[in-house]
Amino acid sequence: MKKYFKNFAKTFVTAVMISAIAVSSAFAAEPATGSGEYGIAPIAYTGGSTIKNTATITSENGDDKSISSESADTLITKAVLSIKRELLTEDIRPGDDITYKYTVTNTGDAEGRNVVISDSIDKKMFTFKSATEDSDKGISYKVNNQTYQDTVNWTIKEVLPDSSVEFYLVLTVNKDANVGPFDPSEPSIDNENGKEEHITPTDPDDGNFTIVSPKLAIEKDVDKTSSRSGDKLIYTITVTNSGDGSARNAVVRDVVNTSLVTIDTDTLSATSTDNVSYTEEGGTIDWTIAQIAPGASETITFAVTIN
Repeated sequence: MKKYFKNFAKTFVTAVMISAIAVSSAFAAEPATGSGEYGIAPIAYTGGSTIKNTATITSENGDDKSISSESADTLITKAVLSIKRELLTEDIRPGDDITYKYTVTNTGDAEGRNVVISDSIDKKMFTFKSATEDSDKGISYKVNNQTYQDTVNWTIKEVLPDSSVEFYLVLTVNKDANVGPFDPSEPSIDNENGKEEHITPTDPDDGNFTIVSPKLAIEKDVDKTSSRSGDKLIYTITVTNSGDGSARNAVVRDVVNTSLVTIDTDTLSATSTDNVSYTEEGGTIDWTIAQIAPGASETITFAVTIN
């Protein structure tokens, strides 16, 4: 800031002193230089701060001469941005798709412009499937492919004060992904003003999960150990899940020798009829079990008649 003094009066003014005072909760004044310039040094931003700068002029004649002053106030505003990542998928197993939801919130008093959110993908564990791109909301993304990880970078054109923007990422868990806990890296947030924006850190626990896996065992019993022609035999098949993840659409196949026995299709049944379906063709019976929870079992039965 520069202030210049001009004397248009006919009298001679001597020893004129010009001073400028800057007062703000967000800025501190540095000493003026010999040229009359005043420096403003930034300190911690508290939001809604004001730079109040007043310049005064006096002469050595004191009250005999006019005294003028000039004041200029400037309100300082900034965006205060935060990022939250949430995992929307449960009971995650190899081969499953998982969905992350991201929320960028601006609690400041200025808009955040060209906000960039970055999140990395461990390629040993996941494969990128899709991400939010919405031109109407000013959201675009780009995937940077690297050897061991991919990085998804979203750019949000504008985040207004006291508002949030949501977007999503869908990944596929690799078939050979390690079963057990997984702690993903934290997403990062930045914008066009860089360090001038006050950015709050994300919660490091957001998005943690455990990859689980079912473990199935099958047991088959018959109600008779000996029989004759014309006898009926009842078979019972029990499928048990001793793993830590649900088994979905498990298929049990039983091949019956139709040259020795005849399948009684009216006896095909299961303990959970709404969870099990079956087909029979040429002596091959396929049961499809929609879901077997960890620690649970499903029992299916059928009868045959000895030819």
